[in-house]
Amino acid sequence: MNSKSVPQGLLVEFCLGAIVFAIANLVFQRLQIRSSRLPPGPSAWELLFQTYVLRRRTEVVLQTFAKRLGPVIHVRFWSQDMLVISSVAAAEEFYKLHDMEFGARPSSMERCTSISNSVGALCFVPRAAHLKHISLILEMTGGISSKADPSTVGIEWALQVLHQHPKVMQHLREELMANVGLDHPAEETDMAKLPYLQAVVKELFRLHPPSPFSFAHESSDDFYQLFGFEVQPRTQVFVNIYALQRDPVMWVNPNEFDPTRFVCRPEVDMGGQHYQLLPFGAGRRQCPGTKLATNFVQLGLARFLQYVDSA
Repeated sequence: MNSKSVPQGLLVEFCLGAIVFAIANLVFQRLQIRSSRLPPGPSAWELLFQTYVLRRRTEVVLQTFAKRLGPVIHVRFWSQDMLVISSVAAAEEFYKLHDMEFGARPSSMERCTSISNSVGALCFVPRAAHLKHISLILEMTGGISSKADPSTVGIEWALQVLHQHPKVMQHLREELMANVGLDHPAEETDMAKLPYLQAVVKELFRLHPPSPFSFAHESSDDFYQLFGFEVQPRTQVFVNIYALQRDPVMWVNPNEFDPTRFVCRPEVDMGGQHYQLLPFGAGRRQCPGTKLATNFVQLGLARFLQYVDSA
């Protein structure tokens, strides 16, 4: 990395903070019995460097680690153990076999804040960070706030994406005019007549989920076996939705916006049963507003297109 690409003051700040963090984190680790059968994972300082100094998005960083270490990785900050699931196969196994075991809410919801807001605090006064319980629970549970109103965000994303794909926009308008028209505002009952619109919305949420991570799943005070590893009590499990929905094993050209992939497979939905498409999570921690948000975005797009054509 070119030393000029990062301000010198920031590098010094990071290095000093990292030393304090590494020492404190080591102390916390030594206070607990560690299992020799934990999943592999990056060191805390490596994750901090990627997100804090290089300013890379957390879900992308963890996706990169998963490519190197495997679909289930272990991350530990202070006294909190976390597992991150980054493949469709691992997510399916987790939800089908272990959802009940990891169905509890985090024991302290204060820990569930965004990594982007708290990573800086980790590099400084350990006491202040500890009072927040070292909130580096991975931007994952930042989804708690962002999922509060995913429908509005979804429409904004949709308009931006459609602006970049005029052929998709034209196909949507033709379908809408042929099956609904302009005589009345589109209603929920009209959605069954708009399969291409439904495919567009699915593809939108595949590439741009309301939150890149699932809600936190936490185990009880018992030890569990998960994916062949021994899981510590009170371990939090997160699904990297961003990585799942761009898993090249499941998707052809996973980073491209292509609604026709759902035209060919209309049975794949966002209800939590198709593990390659989980923008609202699955299982006991699934967002309860999934259907409402989906309907809101579909109706919003349909009515927006009607408005454009009638103006």
